[in-house]
Amino acid sequence: MLSEIFLKRIIYLVISLFFIVTFIFIFTEDIEFDNKLSYVDIISIFINILLVYYLSYFLNKKDSIAKAEKDLLIKYLEEFQTKKNQLVNSINSTYDYNNVAEVQTLISNLKILRTELKLKLDLLVDNKYIENNSDLYTNTNTVMRNIWKYLTYTPSVRDTNFNREVYINNARTNSSLLDKYLFNIIKKINAK
Repeated sequence: MLSEIFLKRIIYLVISLFFIVTFIFIFTEDIEFDNKLSYVDIISIFINILLVYYLSYFLNKKDSIAKAEKDLLIKYLEEFQTKKNQLVNSINSTYDYNNVAEVQTLISNLKILRTELKLKLDLLVDNKYIENNSDLYTNTNTVMRNIWKYLTYTPSVRDTNFNREVYINNARTNSSLLDKYLFNIIKKINAK
């Protein structure tokens, strides 16, 4: 982003200088040039052309690779967030917790999400966007574990005051908190 702004400023500067020099040549007749061209001038022009090519091509390519890497990591996190939101929002008070197959599918999907989040966080640690065992890393994992805990909680037989809606609401609250942590991770990715 910074290199694009810098490159635009250089282009504006060159265009402005071109118009100023053209204006001076048009309205002044007292300027004379020596029509001789030395080898040093030719070499200087050639080196300047190579330098401009290097700056515009190689440095811009390096920046675009870093930007593509950041965009890919952010896309991974956004895809995870979409899957997590779909799963959490699909659970409501009418969800049949007595159906063993549905509960096992829910547990399996939550385990897949936890594993996916762990892999994505480890990828961020490997690429030095966040630190291992930092507060952000630990809190993100803890909140995902809490979502799993609330959505799969099974009360004891003696618990007559059990209210499933409270646990579902706690899972949704933790889901929102996880969104906040993912947003902070994305901010860290963009800051580097």
